[in-house]
Amino acid sequence: MLETGKFKKGAIAAAVTALVGATAGTANAQSQTQGENVAAIQEVIVTAQRIAQPASKTPLSLVAVSGEDLKAAGAINAANLTEMVGNVHIGEGSLGAMKVTIRGVGSGDVTDKGDPSASFNLDGVNIARPQGAGLAFFDLERVEVLRGPQGTLYGRNSTAGAVNLITNKPTDKFEGAASVEFGNYDTQRFDGFLNVKINDVISVRGAVASTKHDGYLNSTQNLAKNLDDQDVQSARLHALFKFNPRLRL
Repeated sequence: MLETGKFKKGAIAAAVTALVGATAGTANAQSQTQGENVAAIQEVIVTAQRIAQPASKTPLSLVAVSGEDLKAAGAINAANLTEMVGNVHIGEGSLGAMKVTIRGVGSGDVTDKGDPSASFNLDGVNIARPQGAGLAFFDLERVEVLRGPQGTLYGRNSTAGAVNLITNKPTDKFEGAASVEFGNYDTQRFDGFLNVKINDVISVRGAVASTKHDGYLNSTQNLAKNLDDQDVQSARLHALFKFNPRLRL
């Protein structure tokens, strides 16, 4: 009887030891998996403050959207950022002008004489007139949206915030891609790029985009075309000169 009691106690102790060992092994495996996931997260580098720095260390209300995310979401113009960035509304006004509203602050005058309330920049160059803001939305590396007044770094017309478009730059390899879309109202969209390394010093990258569709509103004045049609073409060319590992232009 005594031997049976000892056997039961020994079996229980062995079972508890095995359970603790299995729990510890599972915890270690979960910790290792979480560590791998954390290590797999890549830091986003932004230039919102005119210098390259991690987005997590930028003391601004900032949202950065990569070019891959823009493609996956089907974003074809700046107005699509409304669905991707909170507290931001970008709409198309008259004559193709972009109206940017951030945190409820926006300018209603989108004519040639009007000044926007949000700064719209392409590779650090301000696009002063809202009519030209919609033509640059192709072959992008990322888009940075800064919410709140940015007058210190971006000057006037940035009371609401700033939208920065960062384009893809030339690389040292030969690559290219193109996409074509068709839709109703005779919609035709095309965009593509070609990157070529000419020699050890010079690399160039060219990108084009075209959008065309019929008007959405029927004309009652016997006009040749319906209202709100679109037919625009855009092109961009970058050149990279690498004189030495420290000097690039």
